[in-house]
Amino acid sequence: MAGLEVIRTLNDHKIRTEAPIEVAVWTNEEGSRFTPVMMGSGVFVGAFPLDSTLQRADLEGVDGGPRRWSRSGTPERKKIGGRPVGAYFERTSNKGPILEDTRR
Repeated sequence: MAGLEVIRTLNDHKIRTEAPIEVAVWTNEEGSRFTPVMMGSGVFVGAFPLDSTLQRADLEGVDGGPRRWSRSGTPERKKIGGRPVGAYFERTSNKGPILEDTRR
């Protein structure tokens, strides 16, 4: 949502960037359910093939198949990654409870 808000704000203020902006939502980056960790970004940079990554199962045998990552149940077959990135900004929320508890 933070990435979408950045784009909305740029649009609202009619700010034109020098390069395209993309928003990505990676899945399973911490490896809390599936292995390997960093699934989404790993597929993006070519470290993991998409098809075998989608077939990985959790400890209960439930796979991370296409129906989990796509509204249609079929992953998009557009080329993933493989293009230069001028800058990368990451907004993480995994520290949320810690920050809340310490009121920072």
